[in-house]
Amino acid sequence: MPLHVGFVGIAWHGHVNPTLGLVEELVRRGHRVSYAVTEAFAETVRAVGAEPVVYRNPVDDALTDDGLDISPTDFLREAEATLPVLKEAWATDRPDVIAYDGIAWAGRVLAAAWQLPAAEMWPSFVSNEHFSLEAEFLADQPLHPGVLRFVRELTRFLTAHGLPATSAGDFLGHTEPLRLVFLPRSFQYRGETFDDRFAFVGPCAGDRGFQGDWSPAADRRPVLLIALGTACYEWPEFFRMCGEAVADLPWQVVMAHGPGIDPDDLGPLPDHVDARPYVPQLAVLRHADAFVTHAGMGSTMEALLHGTPMVAVPQTHEQAAVAERIGRLGLGVRLDREQLTAHTLREALVRVMDDTRIRANAARMRDDLRSAGGAPEAADRLELLVASAADAA
Repeated sequence: MPLHVGFVGIAWHGHVNPTLGLVEELVRRGHRVSYAVTEAFAETVRAVGAEPVVYRNPVDDALTDDGLDISPTDFLREAEATLPVLKEAWATDRPDVIAYDGIAWAGRVLAAAWQLPAAEMWPSFVSNEHFSLEAEFLADQPLHPGVLRFVRELTRFLTAHGLPATSAGDFLGHTEPLRLVFLPRSFQYRGETFDDRFAFVGPCAGDRGFQGDWSPAADRRPVLLIALGTACYEWPEFFRMCGEAVADLPWQVVMAHGPGIDPDDLGPLPDHVDARPYVPQLAVLRHADAFVTHAGMGSTMEALLHGTPMVAVPQTHEQAAVAERIGRLGLGVRLDREQLTAHTLREALVRVMDDTRIRANAARMRDDLRSAGGAPEAADRLELLVASAADAA
């Protein structure tokens, strides 16, 4: 029986992109998907067969120039903006199941209020009693000055939307019976300790052919991709450093420097460096022999899906956790932004290109990702969730 599946995401590439293959798979099976996104992502989700439910994201207004100064209150603001739009859009067309990003709290509130089966979607590491990203990698960070205000505002938000018996702590600690985790269990810290509520299905990015194609040069030189995600690009010195690092390396270098950098600020780059504001990342990674990345989880999974070793230069504490995992598992080399030079970058690049152990580890992780099930497994889990809820009713 065809289902109406409601997706509620966070309007960032690193949260939307990992779900696109799942949307494609659900639509292929005859289900209808409506997806809460901002206008910036409307065409993206429409391209994979979903109907966008467009809201305005106040979190965009909270971003600093480097895109990294985000607090829990900003995600609460996004939930407050999303919820009334969804209530109106779905008032007479309620989904059969809601799949929401783990920090897209509007999805959780709506599923609880309408008593709908729901699944969480996690594009990065998940936590349990044996591993906590906050405890392991964020414990030494100063307490955000708005935490107490956030707890008060979250409590008011829950009460206003019909969940008066739910404390902020209980709400944030809630776990749905299904959590779709878009990485393989072998990449998750303490992955063996997570129970069956956590479905480590691996990346579900789809082929994203609508974003364009890319082909390597006919001479089959090694291909290097350099990209820093979508929120970490305001660093022209880094791209100049990359140009210096690869100046005498006989590779085909593809550099995505982001739309906010004037190409003139990059200075003269070597002739074999193709520098653009944007490249179709998945299409390039199909051919790439190495990848210089900020170690965002989405980009990391896309690289490992193709067995591409990485040089990781993390920009945030969460990315540092990903970069640490890359290093521990022998999937590449982690470099410290503060210690980075063209020389250290060149050494790391040569190593990941030439080290047979790193390449073998990346190939094994590629096999793990491909055997995790991906979009078909995630779609199976959602269908089973709905069937189980119907049986229990």
